[in-house]
Amino acid sequence: PPFNPIHCLRKDDVLWSLDNRRLYALQLAAMEQWPQRCRIRVLCRDRLPRHKFKSQYRKLNTTSEGRSVSVCARYQQFDTWAWLERAVELEWYNFSQRLGTLLSVFEVGPVIGALLFRTGLTGFNSRLPLLVCFVLAFAVDLLRQKVPILERRLCEMHVQAVLDGEVQPWSPCWQRIRRAFQRVTGGEDDPNCGPMSAPQLTVTMALTLLLVLPYILAAAKE
Repeated sequence: PPFNPIHCLRKDDVLWSLDNRRLYALQLAAMEQWPQRCRIRVLCRDRLPRHKFKSQYRKLNTTSEGRSVSVCARYQQFDTWAWLERAVELEWYNFSQRLGTLLSVFEVGPVIGALLFRTGLTGFNSRLPLLVCFVLAFAVDLLRQKVPILERRLCEMHVQAVLDGEVQPWSPCWQRIRRAFQRVTGGEDDPNCGPMSAPQLTVTMALTLLLVLPYILAAAKE
């Protein structure tokens, strides 16, 4: 691996880093590859040598269980880095892009259907299903912008699922298909965009069924 080993102190089942700057650099690099797993060698010891106790003791006063790093010098704090918050931000951006694309389809689709209504291509006797679908999609889009905490909470659950190993990475075959599609469309492959977890997939499917429901009811009535 490109990183040197990190020295740690073992206390019960918890590892305390003694190389905080190296750990900080590793977390920055790992977030560039999220959600892929990044590993590093760890050198553990159960006790600190007495001559190092004074210099290393200040590294054992975390208040966030290692979820954040305070960047400081001579007791002046410049910044706070939280790898978990960064992971949630990345997943929030990706999930928001996916939801935005889905809602855009259901907002543009009824408009096109209304324009083609007189041609009979839509198969409906009334524009009401198109109007209801457009209003639903617009309302959901407005709600997610006004209440972003819902999306954030969902992304927090997704990050936890990734950490628990419940989200499997893309298969090599699917990765080749995505790269080929990106080459055809001229887009860029985002390494931070991975598969959806069960909570995200459930919400996406439920939202899709909700937006399709007006068309189903209209087709059943006719």
